[in-house]
Amino acid sequence: TLPLTRPLTQRLSNLNEFHPNELDPFLLFDTRDSMLGELESPTLDLDASKPDSLNVITATRSGVATYTDADGVIQTAPENTVRVDHVDGVPMMLIEPSATNLVPYSEDFGYWIKQTGTVVTPNTTETLSPDGTYNASKITSNGTSGLYVSSVGSASENTKSVYLKGVNGGEQVILKDPNQSITHKALTLTTEWERYTLTETQTGGFGIWIDDIPATGIYMWGAQVETGSVATSYIPTTSGSTVQRAADNLVIDGAAFSDFYNATEGTWYCEVVPKGNEGSANYTFIIEYGTDNTDRVGFFYYVADGSLSVTGFNSNSQYYNQTKLGDSTNQLARISYSYKSGNHKSAINGTSDSDTDTVVPPANQLKLGKRIVGTKGSLVGHIKRLIYWPTHSDSL
Repeated sequence: TLPLTRPLTQRLSNLNEFHPNELDPFLLFDTRDSMLGELESPTLDLDASKPDSLNVITATRSGVATYTDADGVIQTAPENTVRVDHVDGVPMMLIEPSATNLVPYSEDFGYWIKQTGTVVTPNTTETLSPDGTYNASKITSNGTSGLYVSSVGSASENTKSVYLKGVNGGEQVILKDPNQSITHKALTLTTEWERYTLTETQTGGFGIWIDDIPATGIYMWGAQVETGSVATSYIPTTSGSTVQRAADNLVIDGAAFSDFYNATEGTWYCEVVPKGNEGSANYTFIIEYGTDNTDRVGFFYYVADGSLSVTGFNSNSQYYNQTKLGDSTNQLARISYSYKSGNHKSAINGTSDSDTDTVVPPANQLKLGKRIVGTKGSLVGHIKRLIYWPTHSDSL
């Protein structure tokens, strides 16, 4: 027996054994009596901070796509992989529909239209770009001019985005459209890279314009214009053509699904950050599980008002629904749902609901950020955590 008066590091030095009695007893009993209660043994735990936990997912995405790593650097993910994106340093699964960068030169601004006094110095060595290389441009002008690309799209809602950084900090520039004077966004730059965005609905052609660039200059990288109301992950265009990023398709099915799922009772818990909608869809799927479009349960985000819901269908008839109003856009939302015959419960951001319906629909697959059947309504956002326990809980 090791004396308890000696420091733990000394008492365990040069020993390979693990001694539970050396631990603070609270470490042993807190877990046993934690809020999880009967939900101490999940059969599925998709945790973006633990990449190995995501191996159960079958990921399908043709072509590469970008994400931000733990150091804040934009990286490229291979095809058919789950992207773990670090949002404010927090790892989350990044799930997006297909999108196209309509700007033909997103990094080579020498091809853009330059107004009087505007000079582009490509591949400056004065600062690393957001992807960790020296491929950003330094742009100088006369304080009233800038550079732009025009008419890359027409007559639709579009979102412009660009990474900018001040040379000294405090530089003021304008982000706007060269075709229509709808919205001008005044920007005050810092000495850190930041992605600035502007969403507009236009009746004619649209592009992107960075104006009022000062003589001291700014740094610029990664311009993007895409249809829709959300700036999705950066899509490089380096050959003078538009580039499309394929959609993320993340599914758990077959034995991988049946190994964790209990058809009689169970409990789900999800943490999600929805960003917006896919095109004209008025809702997006956070998760959906079931067999097909008639037997399914889904967690939904509604674009118009930012509300969230848990909805179940059996033989295409709705048997359960809870909707919580409130703008959840770009906010971490917590959704849970527990089911068994005669006892359905859910909680959305702390608001609970219950129902005594006896329906428990069959299920053989789980889709993340998409619906089981059809293509519309894909999630544009992040899933931080998804946990499943094969037991019902009354403590949501």
